[in-house]
Amino acid sequence: MKPHQFTHTGERVLIVKCLNADGTGYGGFVWPKAGPVKNSHWSRKADCESGGLFGWPWGMGIGDGKDPNACSPWLVYSAKPENVIGEIESGTKCKAVPGEDGDVPQVVYFGTMAGAIKFTHEGRQAFIVGNSSSAASSGDSSSAASSGYRSSAASSGYSSSAASSGDRSSAASSGYSSSAASSGYSSSAASSGDRSSAASSGDSSSAASSGDSSSAASSGDRSSAASSGDRSVAVITGEFSSIECGAMAIGAVTANRFFWKVRVGAVLLCQWTVSEKYSTRTLDAKKLKLKEGATVKVEFGKIVKEFSL
Repeated sequence: MKPHQFTHTGERVLIVKCLNADGTGYGGFVWPKAGPVKNSHWSRKADCESGGLFGWPWGMGIGDGKDPNACSPWLVYSAKPENVIGEIESGTKCKAVPGEDGDVPQVVYFGTMAGAIKFTHEGRQAFIVGNSSSAASSGDSSSAASSGYRSSAASSGYSSSAASSGDRSSAASSGYSSSAASSGYSSSAASSGDRSSAASSGDSSSAASSGDSSSAASSGDRSSAASSGDRSVAVITGEFSSIECGAMAIGAVTANRFFWKVRVGAVLLCQWTVSEKYSTRTLDAKKLKLKEGATVKVEFGKIVKEFSL
């Protein structure tokens, strides 16, 4: 079964979407924060030009067709599997359209990247476990590894780990002290549970972790990292990457230019280079009197622009 046809414990597919910084979708389409959603331009053709509501089924293939941005609003919407068209232009991206019975997609979550990844984590993990071409394991200290284009790996249990490699690969793990790692263009990693960790590498890669003392790290240009929970940590490297970490959390950035989703109480440690010389600065959201939920653009350690929804 393909991820865009998987329904997990319900009767609908959950689809993750990253919006623009101003909360709109492609072409300025305004998404609701909850409830039914329908755009005027759509068809059932499996391409981008024919219209529809696009996203990543169960949060898999993040970065396929759009660079992930931890600083933008993220949402999750649901649709009946017969109304979801997958593998758009041979990728993991899918789209949802209205059904012949009048059923339309429904927004079921609106918030942050970490929140959207957490919301879909159980279903994503269940899909990987049930996917015969992927690697999956369960139990304490379990591990799973897979390689190849669009590969996936999942593990569950105390001190479990999952790793996958290849473009558009994904890895998911759950449980106390669990870890997930993926590599390749548009790769994604997600982990849940206290002291969990997620790491991804490659341009347009993404990493998200949830739970107290969790950590997320991604590398590559336009990469994204988000962590939630007290004492969590998020790390990014690469130009024009984005970062979000919860209150009472620390972020670390090695880049000349990046975007930061502000949570009051969070602190960023920044490092950048000019003429091969390193400079560092600490950015404290509370001391800088930044607004909760605002997105700021940082260049060479200085805030140059603030975006507020």
